[in-house]
Amino acid sequence: MKKLAFTAMFAASFAVAACSEAEEVAPVAEETTAAPEAVVVMAADGQSPAGNFEITSADGEVMMQTVNADGTFTNTDSEGTVTTGTWTLDRSENWCSKLDSEETTNCFTETVGPDGVWSSVNVNDPEDSSTIVRKG
Repeated sequence: MKKLAFTAMFAASFAVAACSEAEEVAPVAEETTAAPEAVVVMAADGQSPAGNFEITSADGEVMMQTVNADGTFTNTDSEGTVTTGTWTLDRSENWCSKLDSEETTNCFTETVGPDGVWSSVNVNDPEDSSTIVRKG
């Protein structure tokens, strides 16, 4: 009788173990975090910052500027002198640029009038202002 009881207990524990193994835990789905979307900052006129621009300083000097999508620009003044530099745009109304020949970066607050012409004012020197017209 002892042997029968022992065999019954062994069989019962084997059955419980077998059932436990059969009930597999469903794999937990891994959480995936979507990469943050790149923020695309547009120029003050709502278009790409890249393009060709005519810049007229407060004293009437005219310069053509070619802004490249790679963060570089080229300025050509009315006498044909060419200067180059880099630019950033952290929001549409805040253009920052640094000429390759200078150590400092200058930032400008830009607004666009209903006629599409920009007003650009140096944030550190309000006397340094210009108007900007997109030429292409």
